[in-house]
Amino acid sequence: MDWSLDRPSLTSGFVPKEIVGDLDFISVHLYPEAGKVPAALETLSGFAVGKPVVIEEMFPLFCSFPEFEQFLDGSRKTASGWIGFYLGQNAGGVPSVADAGHFPYAGLAGTIPEKGQDIHGHLR
Repeated sequence: MDWSLDRPSLTSGFVPKEIVGDLDFISVHLYPEAGKVPAALETLSGFAVGKPVVIEEMFPLFCSFPEFEQFLDGSRKTASGWIGFYLGQNAGGVPSVADAGHFPYAGLAGTIPEKGQDIHGHLR
């Protein structure tokens, strides 16, 4: 969780720089907020403590899809892997983008495969 970083507030007790020696990789859940993509990327960089970082949970829950894409692109400097949500359908099977409740899923189903080849080339 983003609150695992050593910051003055709520903490999980699993501060990355203190537990890195016991780990093979670090995973984090990040949900970028509208207007705060740079802050989400800064938070992500706090998990870069010498082991691969996997964003194991992410979704445009609190931001627009273009901002989410900006987060994905920016995260490539830090992340070695990404895991999101998948409904088991390709872009054509996901409800229409016009259905606001399903917009993020439609965007993910259409964008992730497009970025996949580019991201695959990035993996370390």
